[in-house]
Amino acid sequence: MYALLAIAATVFVAPPAEAQQPETCGIVRAHPAGVLARCGGQMKSLVLDYEDVRRQIRNDPQGVFHFVCPIEEMCESDIRLSGWMIDHTGWSKTTQDETAIFELLRKPPIILRAGAQRAEPSREPPKSTCGVFDIEIATLPAKAVCYDIGENRSTTIVVVAASHEIGFVLLFNQHNIEWQALREKVQNAVPRFKLERATGDSELLRWVR
Repeated sequence: MYALLAIAATVFVAPPAEAQQPETCGIVRAHPAGVLARCGGQMKSLVLDYEDVRRQIRNDPQGVFHFVCPIEEMCESDIRLSGWMIDHTGWSKTTQDETAIFELLRKPPIILRAGAQRAEPSREPPKSTCGVFDIEIATLPAKAVCYDIGENRSTTIVVVAASHEIGFVLLFNQHNIEWQALREKVQNAVPRFKLERATGDSELLRWVR
């Protein structure tokens, strides 16, 4: 195969780099944890998955996905995990600091598009108890903060993970736990996240309409 490619390279001359237009992608279908896009003559699927036999993904009308345990006792002392898709291009233009993360939390999931209402402004944003730290989710570079909310010691770690293709907010929540212990659980959970990718000929689209 590589020999054929070498021969082809000697016969055909590639057009100048400036003449090659970047391929644009259009969303064909979307759900809270992923998208199906048409990129020129190719279809591309990107879906976030969490590999844990105890959990199943469920979506709600607000555009949020949840990795839940059908048998609650199996996850009784484990974190609650949910998230939604964001505008990854918009995130890339922010300072990606604590303020930018909080502002992102006030926006509806991008899957709801223009039909969703922006959250009411907060008088004072909560302060992250762990500052901002770097992490990686399913090969996506990410920023994370920690929030301790309410008297029941509900601790949440918010992770914003995004690349040039897709982006997500992920919420890791548990009651009666310090942020240090929850952060350790999050770091142990990270390797279970996978960004499932698939490509195919756009002609195949007629089979899913």
